Amino acid sequence: MTDLHELISDGCYHHYLAVESDNTLPQFSIASSNETAMTDQHELINNECYYCPPVESVGPLVRPYFERLFHQPCSSCPVAKPDPDPLLCDQCQHLRVWHLLRCVDHELRPERLLPLPMILLEEAGEIRCSFCRIIKATLTSAFDLFQLLDIQTQFPVLYLNLDPHGGQPRASEGIHLADISVDMETTEGASGGILGVGDLQIRDLKQGIDLPQVEGFVSWRRLKLALDECEEHHVLCRRDNGAVLPKNFRVIDVRRRCVVETRNDPFVALSYVWGSANYPSFLTATRDTIQAMMKHGGLPERHVPRTIEDAMLVCEQLGEQFLWVDRLCILQDDEEDKKRQIDTMGGIYSAANFVIIAAYGDNMDYGLSGVRVAREKFQHSVDIYGYRFTNILRERQNDPLAVWYTRGWTYQEGALARRRLYFTNSRAYLECGSSTFHEDRYNQEVGLKKHLSDGLYLPSDKSRFQAFSRHLRMYTSRMLSYRSDANNAFKGISNALYGHRGNFIQGLPLVQFDQAMLWWSLDGRSSLSPGEGTLQVTPTWTWLSRMCRGDAMKYHSRKFYGALAFWYDISDCSSGFVQRKPINLIPETEVDDDWALIMANAVSEGCTSIDPLSLRRHDQDSRTFQDTFNRYWVTYNAFCVQAAQCAEQCISEQVEKPFELDQSDNMDMKFINRVLIITLTQSALLRLDSDDKMPSRYSGPGIFNEAAEKIGGLCGHCESLVRELRSGRDHKSTKHEFIALSLSGHTGRWLMESEELQVRRYHNNKGDKLRHIPIVNVLLIGWRGQYAYRRELGWIFLKDWAEARREWRRIPLI
Repeated sequence: MTDLHELISDGCYHHYLAVESDNTLPQFSIASSNETAMTDQHELINNECYYCPPVESVGPLVRPYFERLFHQPCSSCPVAKPDPDPLLCDQCQHLRVWHLLRCVDHELRPERLLPLPMILLEEAGEIRCSFCRIIKATLTSAFDLFQLLDIQTQFPVLYLNLDPHGGQPRASEGIHLADISVDMETTEGASGGILGVGDLQIRDLKQGIDLPQVEGFVSWRRLKLALDECEEHHVLCRRDNGAVLPKNFRVIDVRRRCVVETRNDPFVALSYVWGSANYPSFLTATRDTIQAMMKHGGLPERHVPRTIEDAMLVCEQLGEQFLWVDRLCILQDDEEDKKRQIDTMGGIYSAANFVIIAAYGDNMDYGLSGVRVAREKFQHSVDIYGYRFTNILRERQNDPLAVWYTRGWTYQEGALARRRLYFTNSRAYLECGSSTFHEDRYNQEVGLKKHLSDGLYLPSDKSRFQAFSRHLRMYTSRMLSYRSDANNAFKGISNALYGHRGNFIQGLPLVQFDQAMLWWSLDGRSSLSPGEGTLQVTPTWTWLSRMCRGDAMKYHSRKFYGALAFWYDISDCSSGFVQRKPINLIPETEVDDDWALIMANAVSEGCTSIDPLSLRRHDQDSRTFQDTFNRYWVTYNAFCVQAAQCAEQCISEQVEKPFELDQSDNMDMKFINRVLIITLTQSALLRLDSDDKMPSRYSGPGIFNEAAEKIGGLCGHCESLVRELRSGRDHKSTKHEFIALSLSGHTGRWLMESEELQVRRYHNNKGDKLRHIPIVNVLLIGWRGQYAYRRELGWIFLKDWAEARREWRRIPLI
């Protein structure tokens, strides 16, 4: 085999060929070649390359692709053969990244390259290879290596990307990007997907570009430039003069070091975490301390937490005079002052020029990294064969000190801001409503990312309710020190989306109450029932009842076709006078375009309070029942008003005297008066099977009719309910009560492709099948005495709900 070297003339790059050896691992020697010297023997040798994937793992058709990339000679590389770089290990030499960047067309360039050395995932051990060191610096700046090992990591992998700006390569500018990822495997050893752990920027040194790295202290000039650019060019990011500020609005004058009252002066706000520790030596605004704090110099440095002190310095460096901080600007022992400030939180954070976000640290005295105390340097570069490799700074995943991202109160503070200036442990960056500006000059990403951005509205939000749904999902994944704060800590976002005063009931917007009732939790780890302590604060029918239980609330992005139940707020049922206030009869309620078509089918099936026979008797001229429906009701609100009158008549007949509390329930009557809502709707008894689910990603136990046919399912995994069903206390034959809520349209791919389910589709008045399969949103309920409580949300095909044994019932829900 060594005779092969005599057949190969000098070429332009290095490749490694396995040679015969008695050692367990193959030894490698350097050889050169050109394209004219390729032989079958050359192909044979490359098949034995230790660093190329074996044929059995990639297949005989893919293996030659790797051979051409890493072993085939190249006539485009420099004529002068570079000496082997003594700072590169054999495996990194084998990658030939310089050859791929310079000579391989980006369309032919592989996304996924070969595995990198496993030593990169080891905590200890000296790494001499320059490329390995920059890769490990990228890994460790974003992940704890123990975290990667805990998720069944196989090996790190290098990817070469196209440029994110329009997906076009930047090779003409000498700039390339690369991702560092890790392959994951399941406990059975199968592939578990790819996890991105970092990024590299690769620059051609011939371009003469030398950018400064992120150092220990913040680059104030770069941040000021970003703020000025946003103010000058981003019209949507400018201050809304209509923002409402509370009475006695106070801010810190950072120059005079005191608290002052103001209405029109521009200011900056601070978003941070207080922490669990008590700091008696630090100042807090109260009715007793506020007068002294409003005197010149009333905020001595030794009595101000470091995070607030650093925020004051940020203001000075960026040319701002006034800073709003809740601890020093809200009277913490004055409930009236606190309520005014909380009710106008949206105005405060949206009126601020920008919001300083203390994204790192677990208490108010941690400080802002890089402001007064130098931060650790995480950015590094290495030059290899005419290219400079620099890691792009990211935040470390699941860092225990990144508490800001986990706290409930801080979520709306970021979401309501027009501009957010983040301070992490490694960098600072500005995010506004239009773009992102990084202190890290190597990070050229400017776009907003849906799951990382906190803006009130994002371009992906197609409606106000979709924005509400997105915010609720992200907010409910966070934690609060006091669960009673759940509504107040989200009120700023709710008011910003839907307006102030009287437009909500228990955190649900009245104008979209029927949609807002369709929340569900992904995992369903907890299940509430009356009698639990937290229920005395919030009712089960609102998402507030599940806050801080480890479950993020979600909504399906389904078509909404209107309500089947009409709800009333029972404001007082203890004095002998029952006052009913309609909840979901709002003229501004929005439904999807085909609502009349779907609702006509529901009326025809007897699934609403409207009698379909009476419609047919009064309109015998219409060709179809859908035509009859359209002649009666032009608008959704007109239909709801009449349907609600029928339901209200039934309610009036059944609720002629005040509710009597069942003393055996041991429930608080004041709580009942505050949270009780009531409706007349259809109810059915159906079975559940936790082992037979719908083929959907977020499906829980299947719902079955009397004939043991699967007709729907619960939303989410319903872990708590599944444990109950499998415990023996609740057998598969047990019937559970479901009540109808509203109509939606299901478009799951598995639904449309199933021939069995085609019978559940409806047709329009032209005989064409509807694009969506109508479903009834249902609520699984339990009973405590005479009061019902919510258990889980589900859905059932409209045709199957119409065929179920249903009855109209009065449902008082708490």
